[in-house]
Amino acid sequence: MPFPDEAEDCSHKRGEFMVGCLSGRLCVVNHCNGQHDDIWVMNEYGEAKSWSRMRISLSYWVMRPQCSTKNDDEVLLDVDGDMVLYNFKTDASRRMSIRGYKVGVGFEADTYVESLIAPSSYGKESRARLLALLRLLVNFRETI
Repeated sequence: MPFPDEAEDCSHKRGEFMVGCLSGRLCVVNHCNGQHDDIWVMNEYGEAKSWSRMRISLSYWVMRPQCSTKNDDEVLLDVDGDMVLYNFKTDASRRMSIRGYKVGVGFEADTYVESLIAPSSYGKESRARLLALLRLLVNFRETI
């Protein structure tokens, strides 16, 4: 997959890349040592020239994009266990509250992406562990 030429190489600064999905499009988050994040979004899958960059300036330990608005003006982020709405035009952010969710209790969110590999293809033992984990998550959710 072609990566944008303009992407900053932060590997010498202990930066890292994370591949994900943002509003149905392939994205790569370029963590630059906690200084800033560049979210590179591929607007046309497989087209090297279709990458667009969104720069986020937030203080964080862990940050993951969850979804964006249709015009990409705002993005919903999982920032250190809080849901944060970030506006690119104003460079402003605000913490989002979730009705029925206890404030101050951290959580982790991720994006569901379909796969061609079914969990059952890993064998009975792995499938049993996956089912046990799912039961644990469901039970945990019911206790909050």
